[in-house]
Amino acid sequence: MSLTPKKKKVESITGECKTSNHLNPSKKDIRSQKKFLNELIGYISTHEEIVPNAKALSQSLSVDYKKYEKIKCVQTWVETTDITGFQYSYYSVLGKTLPEFLNKSIQECSFFDVKLMRTGEFVTKDKIINLFTAIVIILATIIESISNLEPSDSLTLDEGFIIIQNIINTYENDDQQKYYKPIAELLVAIKLYAQLNIVDKNIRKPDFLKKNPDYPYSIQDAQKYRDGLYTEVVEHLQEAINQCISIGLFKQYQRSSNSNKKIKNIPVICEGHTLLNNTKLLKKLNGSALNAEGNLKKNHNFEAIDNKILELLKQDKFKNKFKSKNAAAEKIADEIAKDIEVFMENDRANNNHNQYIKLENLPARILKLINKNPELNEHLINK
Repeated sequence: MSLTPKKKKVESITGECKTSNHLNPSKKDIRSQKKFLNELIGYISTHEEIVPNAKALSQSLSVDYKKYEKIKCVQTWVETTDITGFQYSYYSVLGKTLPEFLNKSIQECSFFDVKLMRTGEFVTKDKIINLFTAIVIILATIIESISNLEPSDSLTLDEGFIIIQNIINTYENDDQQKYYKPIAELLVAIKLYAQLNIVDKNIRKPDFLKKNPDYPYSIQDAQKYRDGLYTEVVEHLQEAINQCISIGLFKQYQRSSNSNKKIKNIPVICEGHTLLNNTKLLKKLNGSALNAEGNLKKNHNFEAIDNKILELLKQDKFKNKFKSKNAAAEKIADEIAKDIEVFMENDRANNNHNQYIKLENLPARILKLINKNPELNEHLINK
């Protein structure tokens, strides 16, 4: 488990043990505290000279360990400091490792928090926390992709967002709108998540409803409301991700249908996440899924052009005017070419695609439509 940036040496580790009386751990739980801190020291202090006090801290734990059996609850706190002075805290309660980011809002999370989330080492069964880390990781990925920089560990997502706002504001208006669409979806997800988090915390509090008789929901209604909010947040997050993929913002993470996801030179957004994986929210990063969706959209765009041609062919001014289908196709193509050109330009701009037909191929396309629609033959040909 990588708990610190691989290229940075840790200068020091400090630690302490805190106690409280509201839990009653077993000896196994208490032993896990010692194991947690010793393993953490082991991860960081690969060489003793990097962390001079690591051995002393481990020895102090051994001395104090006998006292732990009389303690109701043990909470271990560890802080690491690298050569830049950046500090980070980890907590362990009854053997569960709790990174600092669990006490932060989405905007307060730093890019070091993001590094921890991306490792897949801090896995939880709590779907609310998993949704929280998914939003954080995606916002961080957007910031990295737009800024084209490797943010410092201490940079917060709030600070990173200001950076990309300034960058986007230098773009032409059309490009600004392109980038702001997925960001707008993500901001909605963040706002709804804040509501979801409040409702979830209220439901989890013992005797919350008894202590808050004016709370507008029963426990069952509150749970339904929470579940509805959760679904809504996931939907907005999914839409933000899909739009990022469609505009090429996550291009560096995309895989062709033939590529192996383990290829080292293809980065991944994160590891081991229950939501951010290739079967759920990131499934459109998969090449075959992208190809299928792209082909569907492409067919839809050409279908829209054909529908416009059909609409123009059915005009009364063309009724029974031509002696043959070929003559109809050639002459009508000359008359409607400008209308079709304007339609295609507007459709490409409004629906963000680049499909079109060459106007020199318009007669052949009209003839094909006449052959597919017998009623057009009767409408156009003077028998």
